Amino acid sequence: MTLSRPARLMAGITLLTVPTIVYGGLTVLAVVTKNAHGLPPGGGLELSALQQSLFRAGHAHAGALVILSLVLQALLDSTSLAESTRWVARVTAPAAAVLLSGGFFGIAFQPAFGALLWLGAACLVVTVVLTGVGLVRQPTEAPSRLRTSVAASAAVVLLAASTASAAEPGRLEVAVSGVSTAKGLVGCALFASKTGFPLQSKKHAMARVQVAPTNGAATCVFENVPAGDYAVAVMHDTNGNEEADTNFLGIPTEGVGVSNNALPKLSLPTFEACRFAVGAGQTVKQAITVRY
Repeated sequence: MTLSRPARLMAGITLLTVPTIVYGGLTVLAVVTKNAHGLPPGGGLELSALQQSLFRAGHAHAGALVILSLVLQALLDSTSLAESTRWVARVTAPAAAVLLSGGFFGIAFQPAFGALLWLGAACLVVTVVLTGVGLVRQPTEAPSRLRTSVAASAAVVLLAASTASAAEPGRLEVAVSGVSTAKGLVGCALFASKTGFPLQSKKHAMARVQVAPTNGAATCVFENVPAGDYAVAVMHDTNGNEEADTNFLGIPTEGVGVSNNALPKLSLPTFEACRFAVGAGQTVKQAITVRY
């Protein structure tokens, strides 16, 4: 495929925005994983659940619309549009990506940034309508070129859907049973790696939840869990020190449990044995029995 000079210019400029999308994605990852992964944002930034959703939406739109912009630059070479009109479509394609994604990030802090969403949506309509009309008005287009255009458009749709799906977090419900007494709290710690698993939850757990037991059972719920592999460690903290108490041999002296109930009798469980997957937008349930 041979691109015109304007198409090469705009495609090159669009590609230069990709590092910023990668940086934004790593920052969003750090926010939703509470700095367990990714690049921690400056200034100790902490976001509410709504703000996290807006950040994920901004990142998803940036990735999908940049891909769309690259495809449109190639498609515009095959349209019957006047060169000046082509330039309008070429410029509004990456502008839509910048304005729409920036609008989502902006309204997480200031509602006035909602104007960027409308402006970005207008740019998106302009670029896709002009490109679509320009392609439809080409009755002499060769079949092979038409197939290429259709395949490229289909790829954009699939990639955009994949990006949006990957951005959707999952949910984890941990049903704990076998709690011997109502004294203290049942603590559930979510680990994203083997580091510190299962006893060093304060320092290495991605997230922790504590609930009071009722009738020998408790339920811990983790919201906004990014897709990936995890393991859960459960502790019945009867003395309220938020620590997994052990004897001089390193054996827990309080009730403990792990995901998959993979708790050996004479050694600590491994992350691999306790690992389970959480898919994008998926609700996963783990049933864990506490052992004393």
